[in-house]
Amino acid sequence: PFERFFPEALARVHEVLGNHAEAYQAMKRAYYMAGHDRELLDELSEMATRSQDLKAAIYYRRQIISQNEEGATPEN
Repeated sequence: PFERFFPEALARVHEVLGNHAEAYQAMKRAYYMAGHDRELLDELSEMATRSQDLKAAIYYRRQIISQNEEGATPEN
């Protein structure tokens, strides 16, 4: 978890400063360093949207949907 700390913190600083593209890139590093953490995936998708990288935002949203479908159980 410590490995992802620096890029995740850097992403949050960039986000506060309004540097959306830099925030997205830093969060992307944190996400892949964290082993595809679900919580970071949600943030990564949002940051991709704010940085105007709609192709990436759609890609990450699809991953979220896929994870939700995998975790779903059929109702009796």
